[in-house]
Amino acid sequence: MRLGSLRKIDEKNIKDEIQKLNEELKYLNKLIKDKKTLDKFIVSELDLIKNDLDSDIKDRKSVISSEQNNNTDISIDEFKEIEKFTIIINKDFQLKRIKVITDEKEIEKIKKENLFLVNLNSNQKILLFVSSGKVYTIDPNILPGGNSNPKSFIYFVDSMPNDKVTGLLSSIDEELLIVSKNAKGFISNTESLVTNQKKGKQLFNLKNNDIVIKVLNLTKKHIACVTKLQKMLIFEIDALPKLQKGGGVQLIKIKKDDFLSDVTQLTIEDGLEWSTGSKNRKLDDVEFWIGKRAQAGKKVPKFFNKNQKFDG
Repeated sequence: MRLGSLRKIDEKNIKDEIQKLNEELKYLNKLIKDKKTLDKFIVSELDLIKNDLDSDIKDRKSVISSEQNNNTDISIDEFKEIEKFTIIINKDFQLKRIKVITDEKEIEKIKKENLFLVNLNSNQKILLFVSSGKVYTIDPNILPGGNSNPKSFIYFVDSMPNDKVTGLLSSIDEELLIVSKNAKGFISNTESLVTNQKKGKQLFNLKNNDIVIKVLNLTKKHIACVTKLQKMLIFEIDALPKLQKGGGVQLIKIKKDDFLSDVTQLTIEDGLEWSTGSKNRKLDDVEFWIGKRAQAGKKVPKFFNKNQKFDG
């Protein structure tokens, strides 16, 4: 073959290769810019991979459901290790978290030295009640623990300057009784009180310079009320309304210069207990003081303490 013919063959091969490269470049540009072309390419590649796989491998073992559930509420707390705490608030309204205490004698000792204590898990919340009728939700994990000094409750919530802590409960406690100095009260449910807002929730709508004085986790069927002027009334808890919030109803009738001093819950068959100084006293027969809600009540039992409080 003549040299010129060979050169023509080389020239043709080069032109063919350039044409193929240009076509490939054009396709690659389209692949980048056009979504439909890219989708077709991916599908074809997946088909090739699928066809190359052994049938025992490529058959899916799990079932894909088309059902959608977008209402699932997943909390990061569910994946945290759950610890058990005892939360203490002292007489200066300072909070602290310590290792859980279950020993009854130790619990009684701490109760005498502090205002409140509550046992709960790290994935539960604390409900803190104050005299202005508000309730605050606090995460126990943010409280000082171990050898750290306790911190005032106002460090964790937005409260009024004159607020005093009147109750401390766990968010899993079911029903609570909240009462005011003017002898108003009602039952509420802890589930409706939990909030992420630092300003809390207004639970008790107070009037006439009234304040909240006590909050109880209800576990019994009767309550006993005692006033500063030494009147006591016992009635069924079912006589009280259940509200998410409100102004309450009259627990015991009080005179103009009287006010509610304390409340406690009891089981009639077990009698009534109270403390006077270092002594604990018990009244087995309480029939004399049982009445209907909002009645005036009768004079407190003999040897009742001077503070007119069940816990001395």
